[in-house]
Amino acid sequence: MGIIALSDASGQFEGVLFSEALQQYRDVLEPGSAVVLLVAAEDRPEGMSLRIQSAEPLEAMARDAQKAMRVYLNDDKPIDSLLRILGSDGKSEVSLVMIRDGGAREVELLLPRKYNASSQIAAAVKAVQGVVAVELV
Repeated sequence: MGIIALSDASGQFEGVLFSEALQQYRDVLEPGSAVVLLVAAEDRPEGMSLRIQSAEPLEAMARDAQKAMRVYLNDDKPIDSLLRILGSDGKSEVSLVMIRDGGAREVELLLPRKYNASSQIAAAVKAVQGVVAVELV
């Protein structure tokens, strides 16, 4: 069994892990790590008691939560570069939005496969010349 100290914007608190959970989530629960915890809470006379049931890195959850990326382009020249950056083994839908007639029209094309759509990849895509904007939705 282990007791770990945690903090968030509201203050500091403690959580209890039993040995199986401690062994399983030891690597995730490093000092300074941003994590999402599933806890069981019990209101006791001495205060709230938290038992940690699972822990997952916040970045991993955010990456998995990304359902789609929309890339706005002013021409088709960067498409090959974008496909290299996106990779081919992701879980997210990606659509390309071509801006036409000075912004008066937009043509959106949903790519046929699933791609990676993390915030890091979105930043790399946005840096490609010809990309106007990137949205993670």
